[in-house]
Amino acid sequence: MVVSQECQVKAVERSYFFSSNEKLSKLKPTYAHLTPMVERDGQTVAYVCVFG
Repeated sequence: MVVSQECQVKAVERSYFFSSNEKLSKLKPTYAHLTPMVERDGQTVAYVCVFG
């Protein structure tokens, strides 16, 4: 199951990071989609995070 969260991110070279301290003009509103990738003993231990 994909978990989506609306967030504000800042572009840094080829990636993004979450921020709450930057001026809003520098941030890009987007969605972070977390898709379970690796499970161990029935528990999700890693996710793929896709922005957009």
